[in-house]
Amino acid sequence: MMLAQRLGFCFDCHSTFYMDYDDLDEYGDPKKKPIKPMMYTDIATDHEYSSANTAHKKMRKGTYEIKRSHKRHDITKKAPLGMQNLLRSQRG
Repeated sequence: MMLAQRLGFCFDCHSTFYMDYDDLDEYGDPKKKPIKPMMYTDIATDHEYSSANTAHKKMRKGTYEIKRSHKRHDITKKAPLGMQNLLRSQRG
């Protein structure tokens, strides 16, 4: 859940966009808008952590576990592009 909030995608459907029914286009259809990534301070508040640093540490541990799992199953090339970029940025 925190990873989805930080990267800006829906936890349920994995979409990076949402339909804004309050903002309609010229045909009366809702506009498709990107989901904005949350800051660590907002994630910490949402999950009741003591600080943004705690949320950051949890995110780093989570991305490390995902990276390790992807390496173990050798699926780094099959991962979605956003996840591939995340895995590349967490090398080390």
